[in-house]
Amino acid sequence: MIIPNNIIKSMFKNVLFITGTAYAGKSTAMKLLSERFGGICCGENYHDVVI
Repeated sequence: MIIPNNIIKSMFKNVLFITGTAYAGKSTAMKLLSERFGGICCGENYHDVVI
């Protein structure tokens, strides 16, 4: 399936990638941001909230 770049950019304009070393607080930051802004918190490449 080929998806045009403008559609992909539109779909992922609000995606954040948080990187860093172990025990740097990435998961904590991710959970706080998702709670504050109503996002989905993904950990270990899986959704921790399944609807």
